[in-house]
Amino acid sequence: GLYDALRTRLARGGVQKARITFPSLVFGCLRLAVRVADKKSECIRVCEFASETIGALTEADPLLALLLYLEGVATTAQCENPAMVYDFLSTAIVLDGIQLEQQAKSAFNGLTLVLGALADCAGSLDANNYATLTNRLCKYANHLPNDAERYVIPDYCFLLPNALA
Repeated sequence: GLYDALRTRLARGGVQKARITFPSLVFGCLRLAVRVADKKSECIRVCEFASETIGALTEADPLLALLLYLEGVATTAQCENPAMVYDFLSTAIVLDGIQLEQQAKSAFNGLTLVLGALADCAGSLDANNYATLTNRLCKYANHLPNDAERYVIPDYCFLLPNALA
């Protein structure tokens, strides 16, 4: 409805403008998701719309998109919606993997942010989804390029599977 029309109108400004205007639309969606959290179907629709909007930013500004996905993780955890927490985190991990191919320092910083978000919302995920996400993160951590070796790879990557215990 209204959010679709707004996103369409904002997208007409091009990629550079979307980097400025889409984050406020995403935050508006996430606030709305918190307000309608008791209506699961409405909350899911709003969160999916926010995810689609963030997806439109991934080419223009991958780091901004990553940060917005992590905001989505926090919001969906607050709304007690494990499926959406998993979706936002999974997409953030894939996005960080794409950054890994482009720039090691950016990927390392993104990996650290995703690890923190995963640790914060561990209680919102079931054991299987948590294990899947931690395995994927550890896989990406092990594939950091050689120039990333000067960064200290966080030891807590190996502690994450124990955080549910």
